[in-house]
Amino acid sequence: MTIQHYIKKEFSKMNELQKKIFSGLLHEIMTGKYRVGDTLPTELEIGKMLQVTRHNSHYAVKALENAGIVMRNKKRGTVVTRIPSKFELNSLKRFTAKKVCILNHSHEDYRHIHWNERISVPLEKELNRAGIEMETRIITDIKNTGDYMELLEDITDQGISAIMIIPAGGVSGLFLESAEMLFRYHESLFIFDRGSLECDESILNTIGINDFADGVTAVETAIRSGTVRRIIFCMHQITDCRWQKERLRGVRLGAWRMSGGAVFVENYVHGVHGEFPLNAPSPETVLIACHDEAAVTFIEAGKRRNLHPGKDYKIIGFGDDSRFSQYELTTLSPNLELIAKHLARQILDSIANRESAILHSCRVSSKLIRRKTL
Repeated sequence: MTIQHYIKKEFSKMNELQKKIFSGLLHEIMTGKYRVGDTLPTELEIGKMLQVTRHNSHYAVKALENAGIVMRNKKRGTVVTRIPSKFELNSLKRFTAKKVCILNHSHEDYRHIHWNERISVPLEKELNRAGIEMETRIITDIKNTGDYMELLEDITDQGISAIMIIPAGGVSGLFLESAEMLFRYHESLFIFDRGSLECDESILNTIGINDFADGVTAVETAIRSGTVRRIIFCMHQITDCRWQKERLRGVRLGAWRMSGGAVFVENYVHGVHGEFPLNAPSPETVLIACHDEAAVTFIEAGKRRNLHPGKDYKIIGFGDDSRFSQYELTTLSPNLELIAKHLARQILDSIANRESAILHSCRVSSKLIRRKTL
């Protein structure tokens, strides 16, 4: 049985003292104190050296035997039979370490939206409560799978329980390019998907915003706000981003569900179709912007035509971007506090070897924040 399989099935049964003895013996084997063919101290000797009971030393040595690292021999005692690989050792460190590393790849202009104190503080609080430390690194220089493999190896060498990635710029797609990287790290990796995930979420632990459900909420809220004859989904630019496609898909389904097909959803791209979709006041028109930044772009364009949100038309955004608070924009605010709770539970379940935690995917709907533009 390999170390990975042994840890997955048995390691959580050890008490903290047995884990410490096991890790100490393994460290001495890995650092060359005991080589293949050497004999370990007896269980009684280990107990005396570490001032522990023979029961605890017996369990730790038995664990090494089950992992295929040592073999018991009646004449020679407990003999080292093989040296674990670096990958196997790092698999062990994951279950003995008390640290989670956050790799934040998001662009600095958007970190305040998706990774701010609303998610980082409650996440760290939940992890600290379980005795887990949280470290955050800002990553900006990863270009290929080789660079990323090197980064992950460096982190796991230090002893990490789990790694959480906030992807951007094609980072998630790297796991599709490297089967080795996916195989080695998929169980200890957690992806916070902001809508840019480029691989099938079934192959990684993922948690993120439910963009489709948010689109449904936006349009249903708009239709319930009063008489609505026209809905326009407003985009800042043409893009293949999944988050935008999912929001538009939700808007279309929600509009059909609410109106039975009576209200059609139009598309409007700023700079392609024009500056602003209206030339005159139209209180029965709702603009649903792909995100708050786009909403502000359209609001400013409307002002140049003396058209004002909440009076001459209605508008909803996504993101609850604090940079635009002065616009008092009705928006869908990511439920970051709830995401933090789900994420903490995923990570802690994984560390504790709970089977339900393996390759878990979760999508959290945002909260409607109603302000003056609707």
